[in-house]
Amino acid sequence: MTLPTVTKIEVLANTVETGSARTRILDQGLALFSVRGFADVSMSEIANAVGITKAALYYHFTGKEELFATAFANEVATVRAQIAKIAVREIDLHTAIHDLAMLFLERGLRDMRRLNQDFESFVSKEMREEIFKEVTPEEALIGTLGDFFNRHLAAGALRTDIDVKSLIPIVFGMVHAQVRVRERLSESNPKIARTNREIADSIVEVLLYGIVPR
Repeated sequence: MTLPTVTKIEVLANTVETGSARTRILDQGLALFSVRGFADVSMSEIANAVGITKAALYYHFTGKEELFATAFANEVATVRAQIAKIAVREIDLHTAIHDLAMLFLERGLRDMRRLNQDFESFVSKEMREEIFKEVTPEEALIGTLGDFFNRHLAAGALRTDIDVKSLIPIVFGMVHAQVRVRERLSESNPKIARTNREIADSIVEVLLYGIVPR
């Protein structure tokens, strides 16, 4: 599978040293933005979370808009590349769906919908177009998953009357719902919270085989 260039961040991400201040800023910023949204997070909070001064933070980024846009684009590029690695492997559909579910679960399934909405609302059109040159963030992720499902459809592993496009939000939705349920259960009774593997097993069973006895 040949992937078109989506963002200049894909190139930049490969040049940033793991554990560097810039990487830690992007990781901490994304974590805060994902939970609370762009408007509710300050540069001071990000600097404190990273353990650097606010002046040091501005050495790496001109402002919160650039930091957020870079962190979001980097996350899209990372998830997209990881989806692609699973999509091109010669494995059966059951294993592939399980691996995709595990990928989203282990990344914590950051709230991509909120991040994308904030990207559209708070990042200038010029910066959005500079970062995502060919496709939107949503198209980048959905397109990669679409290629994955279409390959299995062509191989006869999917029903021909199934709309591939409808499968993508279903997969995301099932993972997202399970993450939210687990978070609530973990707060009330950690002993009954399920592992990522158990959740992924359930998602595969329901998605591929339904809920009626086989």
